[in-house]
Amino acid sequence: MSSRNLNVNRILRRKKAVATIWILLILFPNPTLLPLNVYRFFEMPTRPTNDLQLVADLLPANATAIERYVDSHIQYAYDFQAYGAVWYLPTPSDVLKA
Repeated sequence: MSSRNLNVNRILRRKKAVATIWILLILFPNPTLLPLNVYRFFEMPTRPTNDLQLVADLLPANATAIERYVDSHIQYAYDFQAYGAVWYLPTPSDVLKA
């Protein structure tokens, strides 16, 4: 390969790296959320916490009643609206807090 091709390849790699970092900063203004989301994607915490247990104790045994309760108490919002990131995997406690 000629030195001109090597220089072009270096420039393209640099531009790709800058574009990747730029996209990640746009999608995740808080950079700590990306590794947290990747971790939760593979190891989602499933143990109920105390706040979750209190809500679970109030729920009826009927699935339809539970669905009505959730619909009336938890408003749907896009991840960016609720958590400030395009992709966020909230724990049940995060959902209760939001």
